[in-house]
Amino acid sequence: MNVPLMRPLTPDDMVALCGLINLANAHDGLRISKDVDEVREDIGPPTLELGDDTLGAFIGGDLVGAVWVHYLPAEVVNERCYVFGAVHPGHRRLGIGRQLMAWGVSRADALLATGTNELPKYVCSSATEGADDARRLFARFGLEPVRYFDDLVMPLTDIAPAPVIPGIDIVAWPVERSAEIHAVKNTAFASHWGSTPTNDETWEQIAGGFGSRPDLSFVALDADGHIVALLLSYRYEADDEVLGSSQGYIDKIATLPEWREHGIARALILTALHRFREEGLTQAALDVDSDSPTGANRLYTSIGFTPRSRSITFRTSAR
Repeated sequence: MNVPLMRPLTPDDMVALCGLINLANAHDGLRISKDVDEVREDIGPPTLELGDDTLGAFIGGDLVGAVWVHYLPAEVVNERCYVFGAVHPGHRRLGIGRQLMAWGVSRADALLATGTNELPKYVCSSATEGADDARRLFARFGLEPVRYFDDLVMPLTDIAPAPVIPGIDIVAWPVERSAEIHAVKNTAFASHWGSTPTNDETWEQIAGGFGSRPDLSFVALDADGHIVALLLSYRYEADDEVLGSSQGYIDKIATLPEWREHGIARALILTALHRFREEGLTQAALDVDSDSPTGANRLYTSIGFTPRSRSITFRTSAR
């Protein structure tokens, strides 16, 4: 076996990394296709530093494996550092993934050690339910499955009308009120499993980065004009070919706790679905915690969403 050259990734490697991720995803049955601009945004500042937080495996000049880590410092709940990676299907079970994962876990431990609080600290990763290679690799490093997330999908053919809720207006996403929307998101997500507040820099990337579509997104206002709920949509055109359809993705749905059980989330979703169809899209998708404390699963299935796949979050305590 050729011994791979291990070195940090650089901006010049992003096209190759995008190709590697897509190849690995296809092999593992994950029906998404990354765009190189998306990869550049996800695997680079401010999310991480290429020189410190990535490692690539090269054979004959070709990128055959890569790992990158994403540290999420926090002051409440816990601190997490995610280890993500990909190995070319033709170079698996040769020890490359093990070398990359060992480096990634070590780097994650080092980043978590920089935190000065006494919160629980976890090294995390994720994989689709059928990705047996990833599951075996994670087990070697003590990462165990702790949470399941369902990918739900719905054709945009038979959509119920959006309900009218007394005292609530559903309006187009007001970009100029991004700070208010951010605050609502953090408050609403406080009860979600593993969630910690999103900082300003990360929120700017979530709300305005690659794939985000404010023109397909909405907020709910109370009678005084306060934002009480939000729905943020994304559109990944590169996915269309592997999906065989044009898909709108609902990335965030959040309602302030005191405004739940009023039908606001249903109204937001149905409004977005009609907007997706007006845009010429043919299906909608979203992810949901299989044990969501808000009962989101029941809401989504009642609207017409059905399961397509499942992903698993794995974690272990930092060393």
